[in-house]
Amino acid sequence: MAVMIGAMAIRLIPLIDFTLWGSDWGEYYTLTQGLVDSGSHVEVNPGWGKAYVDFPGLFDLAGGFALVTGTSVATTITLAIPCVTAISCLLVACIVLRLGGGPCGALFAACILAVVFPEVYANSHPAPGPLGSVLVMAIMLIFVIGDRWRRDEDVDANRPLVMYILFTLLIAALAITHHLSLFFVILGLGVVYLLRMALVHGTEDARSTWGLATFGIALAAATFYWLIIATTFRDAVMLDLFGIPGQIVIAAAWIGVIVMVLLGLWLRGRRSSVPDTLFWGPGQLRATVLAFLVCGVLIIGLSAVFGVPGTDIQPGTGLALYTIPVVVAFAVGVGSTDVLLRRHGGHVIVGWVTALVASFLFAVVIRSEVLVPYRHLPYIAEASAVLIGIGIVHLRRMTLPEGRAISRAIGVAATLLIVVLVATAYPPKEVMAGFQEGTNQSEVEASIWLRNGLPEPGAIVDDDSSGAVVTDHRLSSMSFGIGDKMATWDKGGAVLYGGRDAATLEALGDVETPNGDRPVAAVFLSEDFRTGAALSQFESAEPVEGEAWDKFFGPPFVRLYDGGDVWVFGVPQPVTGWS
Repeated sequence: MAVMIGAMAIRLIPLIDFTLWGSDWGEYYTLTQGLVDSGSHVEVNPGWGKAYVDFPGLFDLAGGFALVTGTSVATTITLAIPCVTAISCLLVACIVLRLGGGPCGALFAACILAVVFPEVYANSHPAPGPLGSVLVMAIMLIFVIGDRWRRDEDVDANRPLVMYILFTLLIAALAITHHLSLFFVILGLGVVYLLRMALVHGTEDARSTWGLATFGIALAAATFYWLIIATTFRDAVMLDLFGIPGQIVIAAAWIGVIVMVLLGLWLRGRRSSVPDTLFWGPGQLRATVLAFLVCGVLIIGLSAVFGVPGTDIQPGTGLALYTIPVVVAFAVGVGSTDVLLRRHGGHVIVGWVTALVASFLFAVVIRSEVLVPYRHLPYIAEASAVLIGIGIVHLRRMTLPEGRAISRAIGVAATLLIVVLVATAYPPKEVMAGFQEGTNQSEVEASIWLRNGLPEPGAIVDDDSSGAVVTDHRLSSMSFGIGDKMATWDKGGAVLYGGRDAATLEALGDVETPNGDRPVAAVFLSEDFRTGAALSQFESAEPVEGEAWDKFFGPPFVRLYDGGDVWVFGVPQPVTGWS
């Protein structure tokens, strides 16, 4: 519990420097406030995330918390949601305990998940994904309990119905919260089923049935929700995945179930026993860990030089400082796979990690903008935390014959690793390829000014002729959510980066927004743009500098708001030329 409370505090660290945290905060605020004000979900989102309305789990939780506690929606989203994601630390500890890792392993796994960069940075955001990852952890805990039921309870009775009910309720909650998290659960359960069928260890019919039944429940929930309820997601996002309708994707998934069962039966007929030899000794483990570290550092180096896999994001060499400690932490779990495959339920974690890594590699190869490669990382960190918890215990037991000094050294090294991970949990903007997730008070005040201060035509959300506010993705979300103005999100590059030329004039007269093309009503500029204005989530944030920056401080732009480090410039239409 203390670790979980500490994790909550760590997830709120960005609020020391920023008023708000998260580049999509404004849209989540608008959709939650709409629910609280009207008592019903917003049916159409005129902003950037069209499919957000199909997954209202975040809005239900934040809105309900605001109504029950009397706090504002803004406060609830900013503070409560990141704190909820810290529950993952408690869940991973329970999984490690259930798999026999003991209190030491459970504590270390929880500490790792509380501080490791991919988990902390992603789950500090008030967004559906972090909530989805918590539900994934809860689902995997229930699955492990169900998988080990007869073994743990030492009875011959079948699993109680409540196990299936609880699993189904968690799947339903996940279905309405986050599509990608549900996909990872389905994929993970499928790989776990095949791994069980391939091994003699733990392949009782009742346990195999549990695996197949839970897989069916998850896929049935996805089928119903994605095809019947989440129509925007079905017709847009699912179509973008492979270029085929969502109905065909789901039909292919059910055909895949038949193939999976047949493959499972084939594997069962040729399955292999988990060898009864001793666990890896120091020699084998040392060589494997060294190979893992070398590969990890090599991947980091390649990512720094050639970009984040599956994207055009160039993070730079500073990435190594913040990611090498993560690789070291993951290396602790290398030897745990050997341990887990000998334990009832251990194959669940091995299959879970395998599924996530396979999906990540597939997303990198196809460069998917739906199955985004870097969005796999928090889920991989959560599954790997179980491996790390088991691995540290195995490492300690393996060194006991060598004396207490070695065991004590492992404890000191583990403590130092946690400290380093805390220090590297939040890479600065320059390491994150120019992406800025925090919104400062000046930017918030300018966003508030937009609501009533922007003169006609005013960039009204529901009026296509009223123009749009040009700015980057983050401040577009703030302009929309706080300022109630239509903005450009990732489509304002021609105006932001253009010089005093004809192409920029043309862009001022007609810019793309999520609700169609509009004339530019205003430009929302922040000093932060000088070091990077983030437009697309798949490209580095490029700085606005030189002529591109200077052009805003003269005609035809009219300075309407000056906050010292943030400005709003009006654009009188029609724009005829440069003065």
